Amino acid sequence: MICYRASSLKVLRLISCFHIRNEGFVEAISKFPLLEELNLSTCKSIGGRATYEAVGKACRNLKQFVADKDFTTYGKFGHDEAYGIATMHGLRSLKISCGELNNKAMAAILDNCPHLENLVLLFCVNIFVDGAMRAKCAGIKMVVYPDFDNIWQ
Repeated sequence: MICYRASSLKVLRLISCFHIRNEGFVEAISKFPLLEELNLSTCKSIGGRATYEAVGKACRNLKQFVADKDFTTYGKFGHDEAYGIATMHGLRSLKISCGELNNKAMAAILDNCPHLENLVLLFCVNIFVDGAMRAKCAGIKMVVYPDFDNIWQ
């Protein structure tokens, strides 16, 4: 396994890794304490609160996290997963797609990731930016795509 020889790894991008499961991923991620960037795009078998909490615990230097789901095939990013991301306290950049998270779950991330500078939410249509959410997002460059004008009013 590569994780036993790459303890100084700083960037890990797993794209469409269908054969990697949570158990193996959690074991491997614990071997990368210097990881700064993690991209899990369309990895249908990697996810969940416990898995993301393991990332937050093992990778204290993590600055960028991407959790892209493909809504047509792989399900959606859930509320529970947001609470796992909330343990990644050093995040500066976060991208989530196809999320079912709501304002409460998003607030947990914003409250626990104080260094967040960039937030990209793709197809997270259950988040409504009201006055309270605007206040939490002050200072964060937020990108919502597609541009759902009605949620910003």
